[in-house]
Amino acid sequence: MTELDALRQLMRPTAESDTPVDRERMSESWGKEFPSDFRHFVEVGAGTRRPS
Repeated sequence: MTELDALRQLMRPTAESDTPVDRERMSESWGKEFPSDFRHFVEVGAGTRRPS
């Protein structure tokens, strides 16, 4: 799976279910599979926001 495929897979559920809980859950699971720099890129691309 390329990074583009992975990002496409992430964006699809985000568009359908755009709740903070779902996006938070996705960011957490992706953080374990990808380096932090790519995780940051994914979060920015998906429009997620970490709670302050």
